[in-house]
Amino acid sequence: MSFRVFGIPVQVRLMFWVTALLLGFGYRTPTLLASWTAVVFIAVLVHELGHALIARAFGGSPAIELIAFGGQTTSQALPRFRHLAMALAGPLASFALGFVALGAYRLMGPVGVTKLVFQQVFVTTFGWGILNLVPVWPLDGGQVLRSLLGPDRERATFVISAVVAGALAALMLKLGVLFAGILFAVMCLRSVQAVVAYPRARAHALAAEHVVERALEQAERLSARGDDDEAELHALSVLPMTPSAALRDRARRVLIAVNLRRDDGRRVLALLAALEAPALDDDVSRAQALDLLGRRDEAFALLAARAASDPRGPALGALLRGLVATERLDDAVEAATNAAPSAPTDALRFLLDELRLRGDDARLQVLESALRGRADLGDA
Repeated sequence: MSFRVFGIPVQVRLMFWVTALLLGFGYRTPTLLASWTAVVFIAVLVHELGHALIARAFGGSPAIELIAFGGQTTSQALPRFRHLAMALAGPLASFALGFVALGAYRLMGPVGVTKLVFQQVFVTTFGWGILNLVPVWPLDGGQVLRSLLGPDRERATFVISAVVAGALAALMLKLGVLFAGILFAVMCLRSVQAVVAYPRARAHALAAEHVVERALEQAERLSARGDDDEAELHALSVLPMTPSAALRDRARRVLIAVNLRRDDGRRVLALLAALEAPALDDDVSRAQALDLLGRRDEAFALLAARAASDPRGPALGALLRGLVATERLDDAVEAATNAAPSAPTDALRFLLDELRLRGDDARLQVLESALRGRADLGDA
């Protein structure tokens, strides 16, 4: 069974229905068993949609699969704290659905079968939402713990997960909650296996990352000398190979440089939108892409805003070159004058040289007056 919700693909496996029915085995009537199955389906789907919508908001292309004992949302790897937000979004979506149901319950004051259906909703939203926040891998709480501890403490995530899962398994079995006890026991075993296998897995990951970094350095060298086709091939090979957001962004910036030289503004904007940790300097590339698409005023406005907030960055130089190229010399002199105390030397020298070359003494005098005291420019 497959369909889409808000454009997100959803696949429902047969074992989802089987385990939903098994979990509802205690209900004695077909009506309550059917309502339980429907409630589980809706609750799990809403939970996974919480994950998926946040992943899409961060530029991912998520897909949902409802499987035995729950669901999973897959998407492109996200930076640490974006992954944290994605992990928390599922339980928060569950709680939101639970509060909607709680409001309806208070308005309706249900009795009989309807009251029991509401109880099913509260179990699958509030109950399962809280359960998912337990710091046990691979529950959402385990994902949150992994993001909080960071990649350098990944082994600690599995150690904590094993201890907590083991304690909960023992407690549930003692209380006679057999299913939950077995489930936590399985998670404990998986966490113990991850702890034992961690050194070897970490060594393999470091070796793979070294290979990826060498390929990326080669892509950057090829791009720097203008060998765009080869640079593109190397950069594209890196993207699916590394779990490192930083390395993926370096590969995307190689592709951005290549596509700027190809005058492909649309592709550049798409690559910029995919950056997992955008930097202020990326606005220069964004402005160039906008200019390629005929949105020059928007490009200048972006560069001016960035130059105002970070006068020492590269935006001012790009802005001055663009203004000079379009014969907006008064705007160029004004931008340089406003940033005079801290503007990059090369950007100011470019405009000074350009005005001297044009013999534009009036504008040159205004700019030189503003630059008095800048020792790095000598006799401006």
